[in-house]
Amino acid sequence: AAGPMTMPSKIGCHVCGTGVLVLVPEMASFGRVASDCRPWQAGGALGVCRSCGAVAKPTDDAWRADARAIYADYDLYHQSPEGGEQPVFDHKTGTAQPRSVRILEVVAGAEPLPETGRMLDVGCGTGATLTAFAALAPGWDLFGAEENLKDAESLARIPGLREVFDRPLRDIDATFDFISAVHVLEHVENPA
Repeated sequence: AAGPMTMPSKIGCHVCGTGVLVLVPEMASFGRVASDCRPWQAGGALGVCRSCGAVAKPTDDAWRADARAIYADYDLYHQSPEGGEQPVFDHKTGTAQPRSVRILEVVAGAEPLPETGRMLDVGCGTGATLTAFAALAPGWDLFGAEENLKDAESLARIPGLREVFDRPLRDIDATFDFISAVHVLEHVENPA
């Protein structure tokens, strides 16, 4: 491994479940950026799993406190015009598109979508992925899941949207043909 690290901690890897995280001691002095691109105070912990190589933050009380503080005042896409998601660039053409549009084009290119179906976007936020999917598959019924729901009115304007669930996934009693989860796993304590 590059760079100095401490001896293995007793912190288990929450990605593979079998390894332990080797902590990066310099992390405590680095400034950080919250997932809504706001500067965040220095601190925190970061490790590398000796078994699977995942880079992960220990999901401890300090991590939970940071997450609560960040999401108490979360402002998704506040740096973009009109709150739109950031563009990504196609490496072949150089064309910029919203990230969700590009992701869904790649998915649909690998496995064509049927004319109708039920789609759930987990962590739907402001609806960027739902909006992109509505344009790609206009015959589908769309659903969102967002425990930190802030703007239900904007989501309700998405064509084909049937419901937004503002409760834990385990409490959603429904089936879906396509489920997306963009920028979700980093918010899940035990992703496996």
